[in-house]
Amino acid sequence: MDERPVFNPGSELQRGEFLPPPTPPPLLSQAALHTLIRQGWIPLTLPTHLNTHTAALFSELKAYFALPTASKRNIYPPKPGTEWGHYAIPSEKQFLTLRCTVHPDSTLESTAEQVWRDAATLLHRILCDVARESDLPCSVWDDMLDGTLSLPSDEADVSGTLLRMFEYEPEAGYAGEHTDLGLLTLCVGTRPGLECLDMEASVKQGMEIWVEPEGPVVLVGQTLRGLSEGGINAGVHRVRATKEGRLSVVFALRHGWRKEVDLGWFGGEGKVKPRELYERLKVGVVNVNATTRVRDNQRAELEKLRAKEAAEQEQIRKATVGMG
Repeated sequence: MDERPVFNPGSELQRGEFLPPPTPPPLLSQAALHTLIRQGWIPLTLPTHLNTHTAALFSELKAYFALPTASKRNIYPPKPGTEWGHYAIPSEKQFLTLRCTVHPDSTLESTAEQVWRDAATLLHRILCDVARESDLPCSVWDDMLDGTLSLPSDEADVSGTLLRMFEYEPEAGYAGEHTDLGLLTLCVGTRPGLECLDMEASVKQGMEIWVEPEGPVVLVGQTLRGLSEGGINAGVHRVRATKEGRLSVVFALRHGWRKEVDLGWFGGEGKVKPRELYERLKVGVVNVNATTRVRDNQRAELEKLRAKEAAEQEQIRKATVGMG
């Protein structure tokens, strides 16, 4: 016997007493969503609470970045690479990367925790918009985002998602042209300086056209581009040096490490371990936040890889001339 409830026109549901929707309502207009898909980035007005929390975080960061270098590194020791703790590139920039709670009583971290939560909610809603545009359920992101939507309480629960906070030095601080790893990134700065590549204008004019969006920006990352098989462009961006320098807060929402990624949702086959997907997408990426020496080495290795691939393609071309 089917005991499921039957809709009754005279019930409380008919009078408007509905349960909350199972998924968040659309956030972006169709025009904004299509711009994000084509360009890989859009400017965005922050919700009031996120704007308030970000402003408070900037105040905390000013105090932290003003400390002696030894003190900053003692509070947030760096780990190999640039993905943890305090890291500085002399005469260019310094930044702090949070992946989990380090000092539970820290005002800076409690503020960062609020920014993380609000930014993750915002980007999750945009991902739901992307899913709807592709005729996919919003639940397609559930496994991928498991453990990423709030600041992890300890290192055992970290994922690729991170909150990175920069101080760019006046007249010298910059970041070269790049795209981000991950699904979506939110960038908020205290001053201008972030530039994004206008892909459509660049194609039309046959040259790179860079624009400086006003206010916060959402960028598509390499993971979302990869899952869409190139149907969604990754946002190409850079930070130019400015006379005043700037502070910025960057929240990078990356897929979680708890559950395998089901590629079947995205036109692929089977499932892939989350760390494996992450490592695949890192191939051929130059870390713009590493030291100059490391960046130069990465670019040299990337050029070698590209040259090798080109040579292999040329061999294949020669071997197949006249075939078919």
